[in-house]
Amino acid sequence: MTPLPFGSLLILLTALGAARGETALGQVLSLKDQVSREYPPALERLENFYGRVCIQGKGSYRAERAKPTKRLIDYTLDFRRKRDSMRLVREVTSDTWQPAQTRGLVSTPRLSFSVVRHSGTGDYALESLSPGPSGQADQIRFDALLCFSPYSLGDSSVRDLLKSPAFAIKDASRVACAGRECVKITFERTASRGFVSGWMIVDPQAGWVLREREVTSQDPPFTARTTVEYEGQQDGIPLLRGARLAFEYGGVATEIHELKVDKLTVEDVPDEEFTLAAFGISDAGATRPPLIPPGLAYSLLAALVAVGIVVAWRLARRRPQRGAA
Repeated sequence: MTPLPFGSLLILLTALGAARGETALGQVLSLKDQVSREYPPALERLENFYGRVCIQGKGSYRAERAKPTKRLIDYTLDFRRKRDSMRLVREVTSDTWQPAQTRGLVSTPRLSFSVVRHSGTGDYALESLSPGPSGQADQIRFDALLCFSPYSLGDSSVRDLLKSPAFAIKDASRVACAGRECVKITFERTASRGFVSGWMIVDPQAGWVLREREVTSQDPPFTARTTVEYEGQQDGIPLLRGARLAFEYGGVATEIHELKVDKLTVEDVPDEEFTLAAFGISDAGATRPPLIPPGLAYSLLAALVAVGIVVAWRLARRRPQRGAA
C-alpha cells in the first residue's frame, strides 16, 4: 500500500478530527473552543441569509401591569430587508390605549423616513424625513425585534456582541432542545447601567440558529425569555416560523411579545420598495416635515402675541409715571 504524502495525511486527519472537535495534531478542543471557532462564521451566514428576506405575519403585545390599565395590541407586520436597507409596515388592528393606525418605517444608506395612515383614511402622510439611516434603523429593529431572533440577543446581533470586549462566553454545554442535540452557551456582558448575564441555546446541526435564550439584567432588574420556532429550511438554514419574548419582573411575566409568521421568502427585494413612492408619496414633492406640528405652532404664536400685548400694556402704564417724576 502506497503511503499517503504528509500533506494529504494532514488534510485527512483534519477532516476526521473536525467531527470529534480535534485539531490536525490530535489536540482535543473543548466545546467552548469549538463554539468560539465555529459560531462566528455561522452567524455571518445567518445574517447574509436573513439579510434578503420578506416576512409577513401577525404580532401581539401584552402589558399585564401597565398603568393605568393593562395594554393589549394586535397588529399585522410586513418586514422587508435588502442588506442595509430595511422597511417595516405595522398595521395596528386593535389597541386598548389609542386608535388603530398603520405606520411605515424605512431606513436606507441614502434616506430614512416614516409615514403614518390613520384608521379610516386611505393615504399615507409623511411623518419624518432625514438623509442617511438616521435613527429609523434602530426603531425598526425595536419594532420588528422578533424578526431578528435567529441570530440576535435583543436588539443586538450576536456577531456584533462577540466583537465587543464587554461580552464574554463563560461556558458551553450540550443540551437537548426541540428533539435534537443543541449547545447551551452562557455569557456575561458589562452594560452601561449594570451587569447582564444569560444563556442561549443554538443548533449547530441547523445552521447554528438560536432556539432559546434568557437574559437577566441587574439595572433595571428583569429577566427576558425568548423561544423561537422554525418550519422548513432553505440552503440548510431553518425558516423562522414564530417567536415569543416575555419580560419577567419578580418571576411574573408582565410584558409578552409574540410573532406568528404567515409567509417568509428569501429574495432580492427591489430597491423601489424602499422609496416614498412605494407609499404613494412623490419623491420630488417630499419636503421635510416641520419639527413643530402646525396646531402647536399656532398655539405658540398666539401665546407670544398675548405676551407681547401684556408687555406693551405694562410699558404704556409706566411711561406717565416717569414723566411726572
